[in-house]
Amino acid sequence: VSPSTSTEWGPDWLGATEVIQPGASRGFAVPAGVLYDFRADDCDHNMLQDEYQILISDLGLSWTVGP
Repeated sequence: VSPSTSTEWGPDWLGATEVIQPGASRGFAVPAGVLYDFRADDCDHNMLQDEYQILISDLGLSWTVGP
């Protein structure tokens, strides 16, 4: 997750060892009212899915990766 105004993705929010298993979920605290870009990679750092300029509302956001 990176602010849409950023030109780089920044650090991996899961760190070097954490993995989200299929069917599992993971929450992140992201300030509301800002546009963000989202990207999910597999364990080999291949991009699985990305979305750009997503506005986070006060109610939050649920982003599902997969088919």
